[in-house]
Amino acid sequence: GFIHGFRYTARALFHLLEWRNHGVPWPAVTLPTTQLLSVVVKRLNEGSGFYQMFSVLGDVIIVKDGGSSFVYLEEFPVRLLPALPKLTGHQADEVIVMALEYGKDFSGAGKDTFRPDRATGEPKDAHNSNFLHPVFYHYKKLPTEKEMLARPEKWILPRPTHLHHTVEDFLTSFTAPN
Repeated sequence: GFIHGFRYTARALFHLLEWRNHGVPWPAVTLPTTQLLSVVVKRLNEGSGFYQMFSVLGDVIIVKDGGSSFVYLEEFPVRLLPALPKLTGHQADEVIVMALEYGKDFSGAGKDTFRPDRATGEPKDAHNSNFLHPVFYHYKKLPTEKEMLARPEKWILPRPTHLHHTVEDFLTSFTAPN
């Protein structure tokens, strides 16, 4: 994440301590699944914590009632996902984690971040996005701590049941179908 994202990790720590010391659950909203797309698009365009702290904080969608509703938690530390119920006060089995990530080959020694093939605008190539882009991890059940430790190199989370990359947008302006 970016250094000026420290305030968002401090807020996450506050929520963790509020649950541990005072029994106050992580702030969340419960909505019908028909509202999911609207909530996700709004967060992608307006969320600041998971933007400033990409690959560190992510939004967690807890799927409830056989998929007819969801509980939405903003800006949860993704590496703590296996302990989500214990740390937040929200029971969870099936979850979707929405995080922003740079492509696996975005930068590093010998990498040209301005190379001609650095960007893609094609949805079918979204998994090749190099710039900051949304990645959705769907787990039928929460990953274990052991799975978290064995995650693939450069992955922020273990292999999910389903994985979806959304194509990068340099203006971070995401829209939904009309």
